[in-house]
Amino acid sequence: MGLSLHYPSSPVNSWVAIIPNSQLILFPYPLTSPADWTLELFISPSASLTVVAVAWTITLVVIGGIIVFFHAKERKQDSADHVKADVIVF
Repeated sequence: MGLSLHYPSSPVNSWVAIIPNSQLILFPYPLTSPADWTLELFISPSASLTVVAVAWTITLVVIGGIIVFFHAKERKQDSADHVKADVIVF
């Protein structure tokens, strides 16, 4: 997106929209001072938001399951080691 004033010595500003399916809105006020212009980026939510949320949730559940599995395995092993230590006391 680019905008220039139709004056001979007017500066030219240029911006590229990086996010797909988004809108980059320019408020060129005051016209003679491009440094004071305001840009706003509007991102429209889409079906991909649902896909990302589902994938994020599944990933957290899988990682949480792995953590719980290894924690339970370690507690079981610790209790078995504790029983062995009680039996072999001299």
